[in-house]
Amino acid sequence: MNFDTLQALDKLKLAIDNREYEGQMKDAPWQDYDVMVCQREDESVRHWRMTPPKDVHQFQQQGPRRRVVATRYASELAWLFGELKAIHAHEIELHTYHDFYAELTDLASLYIEKNKSGVTATRLLEAVLDRARRIYH
Repeated sequence: MNFDTLQALDKLKLAIDNREYEGQMKDAPWQDYDVMVCQREDESVRHWRMTPPKDVHQFQQQGPRRRVVATRYASELAWLFGELKAIHAHEIELHTYHDFYAELTDLASLYIEKNKSGVTATRLLEAVLDRARRIYH
């Protein structure tokens, strides 16, 4: 991990601790790199998820499929994904964006499933940020 990435991740951790995501929320779902973050997985989201991706990237490590994380904290998670997109652009591309977001989405879904009653926006964002940090090590 380069020094700029480490600083940016530390700054993002501080922003999560200060709950800066609360002022940055968006109503629309976040969708990019075969990943969707939304409030609820309705029929249209299920249909999108079941449709094969348009492109398969030759360097992609994760299985090429569409992933969805449905959570009441979709706006907060979308904020974090947007912040991480800017950080990832400066990192050596050992992970493609597709792999990066696939791994973070899988982790977010697993975290929500394992901690059903104890999930808060801050804890979810911290777990995802921790995984992003481990990806870069």
